[in-house]
Amino acid sequence: MDSSDNGIYNFSIELAIQNQVDVNFSGTATGTTTDFGAPLNETITFSGNISSSGEVSGNTTHTFLQTQGMGTFSGHLNGDTLTVTNPGVDTVGDTCTYTREIELSR
Repeated sequence: MDSSDNGIYNFSIELAIQNQVDVNFSGTATGTTTDFGAPLNETITFSGNISSSGEVSGNTTHTFLQTQGMGTFSGHLNGDTLTVTNPGVDTVGDTCTYTREIELSR
């Protein structure tokens, strides 16, 4: 949120896969957190591929308040749980790097 904060923010994330062709997929996630009790939403777009062994990787873009950014992601699908690491950078407003640790269930 602010490059000087170096903080940890807890988000809940919903990911919808809009397209899946062979081993490629794309989808949009909505992340939600609260700031002094008010909900804040972030939109994250995922595009990448999944291997036959359940490894996922690809690229992300996001918008959050007045910031935009991009990053990569990698992770593993295990049963009904997808665990993803998403490092990237905000490119509008404060310039700062981030790393998200995401766990999704279907």
